[in-house]
Amino acid sequence: MSEPRLRTFDDETGHRVIETHIWAVSEGLRGALRLQSVRDGYCQRRVINGVALWRGQTAMETLHPQWKGYGYTWRRDLNAIQPEPICSPHP
Repeated sequence: MSEPRLRTFDDETGHRVIETHIWAVSEGLRGALRLQSVRDGYCQRRVINGVALWRGQTAMETLHPQWKGYGYTWRRDLNAIQPEPICSPHP
């Protein structure tokens, strides 16, 4: 078995990772209110940067009394985000 290759962020792939990270943090700092648009932008950037991404999923819990949380699934074949509300109330 070969030794794992040590990676740095100094190559082209590393620069793309950093650019995507900066974009995501900037979206949060500027107050992007729709997680759907952030998720879509993130997945699109990963595909443009050569990642073989077919589906991406994000979910979060809330403190809302009627909704436990929300999930969003990005699908490359549809080029779309599907919202998935989690309707179970908190215990």
